[in-house]
Amino acid sequence: MDKKNSYQSTASMAAKLEQGGNFEQAAYFWRIALHLAKNGTNEDWCWVRATLCERREQVLRSLTATC
Repeated sequence: MDKKNSYQSTASMAAKLEQGGNFEQAAYFWRIALHLAKNGTNEDWCWVRATLCERREQVLRSLTATC
C-alpha cells in the first residue's frame, strides 16, 4: 500500500472513530496519519484533530470520575 492510500485510510479510520465518540482511539489514529501525511496542510489537520480528541477524552474521563 502506498503512503497516500495509507494516509487516506488511516485518516478515514480516525474520523470514523472520532464521530463514534471513541476519542482515545481516534487520537491514536490521527497521530499515525500525521506521520503518513505528505504535506503540511494534512499534517496540521491531523495534529489539530488528535489534540482535540485527546482533550475530549480528558473531559469525558473527568466527568465520569466525578459521577
